[in-house]
Amino acid sequence: MKWVCTNIFVFWAVLIFGGVSATAMEKKPVPFEVGERLIFDVYFGPLKVGRATMTTAGIVEVNGRKAYHIILRNRTTEGFSRIFRVDDRFETFLDIEKLLPLKFTRHLQEGDYSCSETTVFDHKNRVAHFESHSRPRRLSFPIEPDTQDTLSIFYVMRQLPIELGKPLIFNIMSDEKVFELKIKPLRRVRKSIYGGGVYDTIQFVPRAKHKSGLFVKGRGWLWFSEDERKLPVCFRTSLPFGSITFALVEVQNIRDSEAAGSHSESADTEI
Repeated sequence: MKWVCTNIFVFWAVLIFGGVSATAMEKKPVPFEVGERLIFDVYFGPLKVGRATMTTAGIVEVNGRKAYHIILRNRTTEGFSRIFRVDDRFETFLDIEKLLPLKFTRHLQEGDYSCSETTVFDHKNRVAHFESHSRPRRLSFPIEPDTQDTLSIFYVMRQLPIELGKPLIFNIMSDEKVFELKIKPLRRVRKSIYGGGVYDTIQFVPRAKHKSGLFVKGRGWLWFSEDERKLPVCFRTSLPFGSITFALVEVQNIRDSEAAGSHSESADTEI
């Protein structure tokens, strides 16, 4: 059985992220740089069960193109690992010019379950090539224009122009399927994170469906900071068995040398 908190991270990417077409994106400097590391505490209801980090590790060459090498690492806490241990690693290689993923890898170690997979994107021919390294399986499948993966979309979203009430649309690949996503920037919220900081944010409400027309179940909310960095401050999903929350608690080595978030006595504290 896969750990719910790590998979909910992928579920969130499928559920909540959308955006204008990459071809319509305004060309401007990205709000992140090599060395940026975002640190999240992961909660199941009120219980802290893990920690996630998202790191812009460097710039590498993939199929002749320069790409940001971005890593997501999910691990259970020491206490929760006694019940169920998780150590997962996701990597995307994001074209620095087009902001499209060139390659996506997923390495999962969750209890007795493990897998290792790679997907290579051919955006010119609108096809993706998948290979499982832990099981003998290869396949190619069609993708939509400007398709993102479940990690790259976190970074692409940070560069998109946001307008309250105006839904954004994107295509995202997950588990060899392409989803259409629509999210609505709902309102401005002063968001306080337990163990983190206080942020002026925009709250988003999602709607996602598979190309077959099947809608993704579950309710979700996302908060991005309303500044030039557009940090993913918090995201939460409500499922029949409880709620899962990712809360940003630390930002390291960011472009703005000032500490991320500022403490305020008047703000409501949440996780």
